[in-house]
Amino acid sequence: MLSRGPRPKQDRRTRFLWCFLAGAIVVPQPLVHAATDASFNQHVQPLLAARCSSCHSAEKKTSGFSIADLESVVSGGNKHGRAVREGQPALSPLVRMIKGEIVPRMPLGGQLSASEISVIEQWIAELSPEQTSSFKAERWLWPFQKPVKHELPRVRSSSWVRNPIDAFVLSKLEEKGISPAPPASNRTLARRVYFDLIGMPPSPEELEAFLEDSSPDAFEKLVNKLLDDPRYGERWARHWLDLVRYGESDGLEGDILLGNAWRYRDWVIDALNSDMPYDRFVTLQLAGGDEHGSKAWYQPDVQGYIPAGFLRLAPWDLGNLASNELRQSYLDEVTTATGSIFLGLSIGCARCHDHKYDPIPTKDYYRLQAFFNAVRIPLPLNTSGISPEEIEVPYKNKVFGKIAEAKVKEYRERLDNGPEKQALDRLEQALLEKLIAAKVAEGSKEALTAGDVRLELSRKNQKVFTLAEKEKHQELTEAFDYTQEPKDKQALDDLEVELTKKLAAAYVQGSEDPLARFQAITVTAVRAEVRGVDRPSKYFSKEEKEQHRKLTEQMEVLRRRLSRWRPLALTVTTVPGPPLGPGVQATHVLKGGDHQQPGEPVEPGFPSAITGNLLPAALEVDRFRQFPTRGRRMTLAKWIASPDNPLTARVMANRIWQHHFGKGIVATPSDFGTNGERPTHPELLDWLAVRFCEENWSIKAMHRLMLTSNTYRQSAENPATAMAADPENRLLWRFDRRRLEAEAIRDSLLCFSGRMNSERGGPSVFPPLPDGMDDLTRASRPGGSMWEPNENDEDARRRSIYIFQRRSLPLPMMASFDAPVFNESCERRSITTTPLQALSMLNGSLVNEEAVFLAARVRKEVGPEKSAQISRLFDIVLNRPPDVEELRRFSQFAGSLDAICRVLLNSNELFYLD
Repeated sequence: MLSRGPRPKQDRRTRFLWCFLAGAIVVPQPLVHAATDASFNQHVQPLLAARCSSCHSAEKKTSGFSIADLESVVSGGNKHGRAVREGQPALSPLVRMIKGEIVPRMPLGGQLSASEISVIEQWIAELSPEQTSSFKAERWLWPFQKPVKHELPRVRSSSWVRNPIDAFVLSKLEEKGISPAPPASNRTLARRVYFDLIGMPPSPEELEAFLEDSSPDAFEKLVNKLLDDPRYGERWARHWLDLVRYGESDGLEGDILLGNAWRYRDWVIDALNSDMPYDRFVTLQLAGGDEHGSKAWYQPDVQGYIPAGFLRLAPWDLGNLASNELRQSYLDEVTTATGSIFLGLSIGCARCHDHKYDPIPTKDYYRLQAFFNAVRIPLPLNTSGISPEEIEVPYKNKVFGKIAEAKVKEYRERLDNGPEKQALDRLEQALLEKLIAAKVAEGSKEALTAGDVRLELSRKNQKVFTLAEKEKHQELTEAFDYTQEPKDKQALDDLEVELTKKLAAAYVQGSEDPLARFQAITVTAVRAEVRGVDRPSKYFSKEEKEQHRKLTEQMEVLRRRLSRWRPLALTVTTVPGPPLGPGVQATHVLKGGDHQQPGEPVEPGFPSAITGNLLPAALEVDRFRQFPTRGRRMTLAKWIASPDNPLTARVMANRIWQHHFGKGIVATPSDFGTNGERPTHPELLDWLAVRFCEENWSIKAMHRLMLTSNTYRQSAENPATAMAADPENRLLWRFDRRRLEAEAIRDSLLCFSGRMNSERGGPSVFPPLPDGMDDLTRASRPGGSMWEPNENDEDARRRSIYIFQRRSLPLPMMASFDAPVFNESCERRSITTTPLQALSMLNGSLVNEEAVFLAARVRKEVGPEKSAQISRLFDIVLNRPPDVEELRRFSQFAGSLDAICRVLLNSNELFYLD
């Protein structure tokens, strides 16, 4: 045993340190947390509170992140998860965001100093995983739980409660000590509800009739009147078309036409006007043409193919020749769109891996996709020259059907022998004669080629080649045209070399006229020669080529009009299956979303986060089992449109709320999951969802409920301002002032001038484009979309809902006011303020043209007296009389009434809804 020897002496500081370290070993865990809290509370939280509380307080919790306490800071937010990696400041999302390594850099509109960042980094560096191991982010399960119709909360100011919505809203306001805004004036309220429901302002006469109605239910009567107005469907169809990525061309190379998508648009308008129950509205779009009946050989209602166009509205890339990849891309798009539009879930995030935030495993994504695996896409227009597959659906409206029938007859006759066809024939005949003459002049000077052989073979009375040689040449030509294989090309070339020699010998011998072959040239050669206006031709002038192009485009326009008026539907069908062919292919989980790496097979099934299990769905089948491929989409549609589904009614009620109040109760209307915003009034949204189902899924009943609430009737100004307590007005202490959408602005301008064409339905129209955009109006390839002349001038002034939705060419004025290109679902539009908006209004042809007609209208209605003109102009455009100062200044204005009209048509008061 070794002797220890004498212990060295220790000073008091060393002994104290050993005691401190020994004590630290046995400190209970809660005390460690207390020390951690103390460090956080003294140094970090004051810094975060000073710089981040405006967005990330416990109340606001933007993106799910709060600086309320240590646990909430470490746990992080919805998007990036845990914000702090203990001991690793460089890897912590919190540090990366305040440094700008993750965008946007925080805090928005500013940045922390290097010393402030150092404080946070040092705190994280000193943290250990043990100190925060008990912190767990709360799992967001509310979307997957069935809505409950909560009891109405009790409020102190019960006299303010006009309907149940007000009780829920006022309860939140009273909790924060906030008073709601006073009611908006009847004049403001009328303008607000007109734009909300029909997308246009009231006429002075309509407004006056409402203001003079002193009955207690005057506003309720106005709401009902507007809901019965056919313009309601046109207004609210635009919201739905935004959502379902409606377009009429594919937006890709060539911008190929999709087909008669306008019939889906008109179906949506009619469905909304008739107040089709939302569950039926959903079912028809997902499962039109997929239903079973109780009788044998039952065939689905052909009218169901129109709403099923929902499944074909997305861009379709036929330029992608990889068939399996294209098919999988289609299935992925439809699956993702269905999840976000109807369920408000970002299901598409689970395509490659389990959803990082929501309880949606990859297997669930492909189980949902399996419902669409029996979908068959009829061949659309393409660039290969193959004729598209056509599905005819008779027009339900017999009057419209007669109009369409007459239009089809008219365009067929014009294509066969109309003035456009006659003019083109005359030009092509003249160009043909010119081409033959030029070829004859060249013929004696140039060596023979295979082209000369083909010309000689095409002559009816040629004597150089035998019938066997002619048939052999035709056989090899057809083979190469079909296969494009090098071996077939070589065989054809070899034969043409021999035939060229024979033709040359015949010409030398004089047995055949060497120039007679050129008489076999046809207009096909003319068309090939004039193709491409900018490509020089040795036979035709640039003017001749341009003339041919214009006449050819006129004929193409007639062909498009004929096709659009035919009762064709853009839709999907179901694969026939046995006994006509194989059944539906198995759906596999794709590893990393790659169609070339199939994993385990899966059966159609619903998201387990909602059902609580991974069991396959019980598919709908017909009683005789005649159609085994039919019923998959119907099974899914009925599950989505069930009152037992916790999401469907919530999501749609929230969308309706969004368009009335400026933002949804859930501010991310297509993402109710963890990454989305938390509902500001979850109990209210649950109550609305249950009420929606109780009201037979009536969208109009939801409008009535929301619009007649005192919450909706509030002024946009609140003297008892709650800006400090709720700067974003999330608790609805006033009405949110908002800018009109592009469509409402354009429609209002046409309404003011009195020139709007109020015709409804039918093929889309083409308002004129600004000068200098001629090159963009042409199709870049056969089947590509064009910006065409209208059938008549009045069509250019129809409502904006009827404008042709060419994805590669949105109407510039509309685009400047944030009308998006609908390549993807648009849950809510951006609202920007740019110089281009002012320029398009001040210098654009629409405002300047309509201002002239507006001035003429005013003169006609009130005569030449200037003050009367100004008063009438204010009534029409701003729905109010001018105040004394406005009347004085405009009356003294030396400019024309046209100029005054332009001023009012460019006013902010017109663009914004109070």
